[in-house]
Amino acid sequence: MLLLCMTWDAAKAQTVYLEWVDDPLESIVVNWIDDAGGESSLDFRRVGSGSWSSEDGDSRSIPGASQRVYTVSLDDLSPGQAYEFRIEGDNEIYKFRTAPEDLDEPIRFIVGGDLLDNENIRNDFENAKKDFDKVSKHAA
Repeated sequence: MLLLCMTWDAAKAQTVYLEWVDDPLESIVVNWIDDAGGESSLDFRRVGSGSWSSEDGDSRSIPGASQRVYTVSLDDLSPGQAYEFRIEGDNEIYKFRTAPEDLDEPIRFIVGGDLLDNENIRNDFENAKKDFDKVSKHAA
């Protein structure tokens, strides 16, 4: 599993994170944790294309919590391409990039965890992510 991006919106109580589970050249798994209920579906497209495609997934409850984890697998993607997606009921557009076919340069990524309970750490992580996006070839 590889955490590629994470956002948190206190107003919506939603966390979004991505995983490479199968072939990182052609697939990604989009997860979000939400207490608002709703469907396990999202729209996605290659960045710069006009039309959106839809994909449905599954959800499961989190034991001892009112929240659910929603999971949608996106397959048959193109290697080294930037994609964007939006979760049903959320106007936010999120981005990711599939792994490149060749590794002429190393893949770089930021890892963090347990950021939601400390605003200072969460802000530091978001600032690091912005700096990373400015210099990384692999940032979407």
